[in-house]
Amino acid sequence: MVDRWVLFGPIARRPPRRYESAPSGPAWRAITSEDQRKRFIEDVPAGELPVLSRNHFDKWAERYLDSDPKSRTRSPASVKVPLGPFNDILRAWHGELGYEPALVQAPVALIRGEWDGVVPDEDARWLFDAFRASRLKRDVKIGRGTHLMHLEVMRVALYRETNAFLLGEDKALTPHPPSGGIADGVASATS
Repeated sequence: MVDRWVLFGPIARRPPRRYESAPSGPAWRAITSEDQRKRFIEDVPAGELPVLSRNHFDKWAERYLDSDPKSRTRSPASVKVPLGPFNDILRAWHGELGYEPALVQAPVALIRGEWDGVVPDEDARWLFDAFRASRLKRDVKIGRGTHLMHLEVMRVALYRETNAFLLGEDKALTPHPPSGGIADGVASATS
C-alpha cells in the first residue's frame, strides 16, 4: 500500500555489545531549552559555521516551553518529554526495529546529514542492504546537516530530495529506439 518511502535520519540495527540489554526506564524526563540547544549543535564539527541560527532557536525554545503548561514552574524551566522515541532508538540499536526492512517492496530513500551522529555510514549501509526486496533504493547524504537537519539551514535540501523521490523524479525515461537504432533513454539507477 506504500508507493514510495522516505526515511529521514533512519535508525538501524547495530551489533549488540557484550553484556548489554535493551533499555527500560521511566516514561519521561524533564529537558531544558539549553539541553535541547546542546543536542541540536553537538554533531557540528568544531570550526564549522552554525547550522542553526540562535535567533531561530530562541523563537523555537519559547514555543518548546509553551508546549508544557507546567514547564516554567520547574527550576530550571523544562518540558516533560516522553522517552518512547529515545527507547525506540535504543531498542532498534539492539536489533528490535519496529518493522522488517527485508519485507519492504516499495522504493526507499534514506536521507541523512553528513554530520548525523545518530546514523553513521555503517548503520545506513546496513539498512540500505537490508531493504533487499525494494526495487529502487537511494542513500542520500546531505552536506552540512545533522540528525536534526529539518531544523537547520540545509532543510531546503532535505525537502527537495524528499519531494523529488516521492514524486518519482528519479524514474528513467522509457527507452525507445530512434530511427538510427540507438536507445535514447536514461538508465534507471539503483544506488
